[in-house]
Amino acid sequence: MDIRHLRYFLAVAEELNFSRAAQRLNIAQPPLSQQIMQLEAHLGVQLFERETRPIRLTVAGLTLLEQARPLLKRFDQLETKLQLMGSGDTGTLAVGFISSAMYELLPDVLKQYRAKYPRVHLDLTELTGVEQEEALHEHSIDVAFIRGTSSDPDFSGEILVEEPLVVAVPSQWELAGASALSLASLKDEPFVVFPTKPDATFSNFVRSCCLAAGFEPRIMQEANELQTAISLVASGIGLSLMPASVHNLQRIGVTYVPLKEPAPRTVISVLHRKNDPSPSLKNFLSVLQERSIP
Repeated sequence: MDIRHLRYFLAVAEELNFSRAAQRLNIAQPPLSQQIMQLEAHLGVQLFERETRPIRLTVAGLTLLEQARPLLKRFDQLETKLQLMGSGDTGTLAVGFISSAMYELLPDVLKQYRAKYPRVHLDLTELTGVEQEEALHEHSIDVAFIRGTSSDPDFSGEILVEEPLVVAVPSQWELAGASALSLASLKDEPFVVFPTKPDATFSNFVRSCCLAAGFEPRIMQEANELQTAISLVASGIGLSLMPASVHNLQRIGVTYVPLKEPAPRTVISVLHRKNDPSPSLKNFLSVLQERSIP
């Protein structure tokens, strides 16, 4: 017995007439009668009393009708769900991101994606760039937003945002009143920096910028989280070099001062596994592409 047999049986059981059931199914009557007889032979019971007009369901037929309706409904629902998954209209998309991606880039992207694909569940996880690359390899996430770029040959990537560094300065310091600061002018200042573990990407970038300006940063304190670093700046512990998007994270006691041009620039990239067949991922990347169009 298969789904087709159940559909044929249900049509005859509801119409109680082979001719009308055949018309409803858009098939000829003889093949329909043959399919019903095959079903009866397979089950070893008679489903219809054919001697009456109209035909009637036997006790076995009534029992099958009671079970067939919800079974076919569940099958149709499953079929629809799988079709939606195949088109990327439902399912789950796991997104990894660095915290700074949430200050400007990611909220708009997520809002647009949710509006277009409301039945897809977004599983969001904040991770460092290194952790995101590991998660991509382990299939724990489907797409990653990292600071910098990746050289991993298993991934496809694209730069989404390029932004200059700014100086987060304690508002009570004289430097906070400057319209712009040169990087070299910071050589004697105490720094709040991000640690090299578990992810050295941004901390190494900041250090390389300072070295290019002729000095090694004088590290006063390390902070694992960007908000922690900003709080330390507000406390007067030191200044910190940060992406310009931190302007969206206002904090009393902190002033963001731009660097004189040419200011060092940092990027946020999107990564995903090469040749990933996920329709949900394809749709998500399309939303990203639409966002990048002026």
